[in-house]
Amino acid sequence: MKINIWTNNLFVSHNKPIPKEENISLKHFKKTVNSDEHLYILRGDPTIHPNFYEMIKALQNKNFIVSTHCLNSSVLIKNKQHIPYLVIKWDGLKNDILKGNNNLTYNMFKILDMYSRNENVTLRIEYTISNKNIDWLLTDIAILRKLFSVYDNMKQPYFVINQQTEVLNQDEYTFVPFGADHLDILNKTGLLTQKNLDYLKASIDKKDY
Repeated sequence: MKINIWTNNLFVSHNKPIPKEENISLKHFKKTVNSDEHLYILRGDPTIHPNFYEMIKALQNKNFIVSTHCLNSSVLIKNKQHIPYLVIKWDGLKNDILKGNNNLTYNMFKILDMYSRNENVTLRIEYTISNKNIDWLLTDIAILRKLFSVYDNMKQPYFVINQQTEVLNQDEYTFVPFGADHLDILNKTGLLTQKNLDYLKASIDKKDY
């Protein structure tokens, strides 16, 4: 069973500022990770949580994924504990502008270089397609293909479509003009898993997935 744990309320909304983070308490976190049978996914950006190392320690010998926007690369660089799966959220050449921090892409490369040395760590990049970066998609795809070929322990990137609702602090549904032509180009790159292909098809057809 997959259990999503929002370590804080940080998310990226491409037309509104990032809110001041509110972190989950370490006590509540430890109560949540009380079974070895689940896959725990740390969301928000756990790297900015003041108890990041304590959380990773509580997860040792468990199955878990750390998801990060690379806001605090230093804690990942200094970390000595095992992280089996690391997902980096990176939205292409416009990533740093979209997220309001000029160091994020630089931080990503530092993290990739560090964790690519450990074959026991799986790396993946999650790319969100939005109105703000769709015109750069072909260029970003070329970069993602290069990264996938360079880092042996990196899985195929995962593409999501930024169809936001009020849940993500927006009042209305946001339409992203990602269509069949985009999907055909993306599919020919070999970057899509079958799961990701099915998700993108469902998004285009406006079907549940």
